[in-house]
Amino acid sequence: DQPHKPVANRFEFADGQGTFGTIASITQPFCQDCNRARLSADGKVYTCLFGEQGHDIRHLLNKPEQLTHHIAQIWQQRKDQYSLQRNKQQHNHKRIEMFVLGG
Repeated sequence: DQPHKPVANRFEFADGQGTFGTIASITQPFCQDCNRARLSADGKVYTCLFGEQGHDIRHLLNKPEQLTHHIAQIWQQRKDQYSLQRNKQQHNHKRIEMFVLGG
């Protein structure tokens, strides 16, 4: 495994009292290196921040071994790479709302 390069551009305040970061997923896509799954409030795993459809895992929440295997399968079969593919897609792409993912 190679370490993933950071996706956030980090900045420090001039007074040194804090930092913030920006993620430019549209202008600097990192889909091929993405290792971030998102869990929605209704128990669905999304493999892309701009995903259209989640994978329901609620039935596996009390079965850790099956849950781990199922999430690994979802991740291996993922095809969503919105930031890389967005120029090829229609703009009627319905995405999950950020408030559902906690963003």
